[in-house]
Amino acid sequence: MGMAWYKFYIYIYLPLGILGFILGLKKVSFHFFAFYFKALTYPSIPKYIFVSIALITIILNFILIFGLHFKKLWAWNLNLFSLVLFTVTGNLYVSSNVPTYICSILLNVGLWFIPNYTYFKRRKVLFK
Repeated sequence: MGMAWYKFYIYIYLPLGILGFILGLKKVSFHFFAFYFKALTYPSIPKYIFVSIALITIILNFILIFGLHFKKLWAWNLNLFSLVLFTVTGNLYVSSNVPTYICSILLNVGLWFIPNYTYFKRRKVLFK
């Protein structure tokens, strides 16, 4: 098996995820009332939940880039946690109702989590 997806994931996908969330945070107003009580442009979640998810994802991606580059076993485990976190929260801020959110989770599991889980499961021997 080739390492093209591994390199793309570390050096392109994770940094673009960081950049995307930073750009998403630029649109958030941090005034007290607007931050805690008004939802984003979508009526689904308040801004502070989006900001929390964004900050956790940014920090997690920075740690993953470092750990996966040096092929550390803790990074492999953290990457599996990151895949689960993305699957659950990936469309949280755009889903306006529960059935849409559940369908988005099922799509994320089928199209993102399962292929990446099997790929990294086969790569576990590379990590020390």
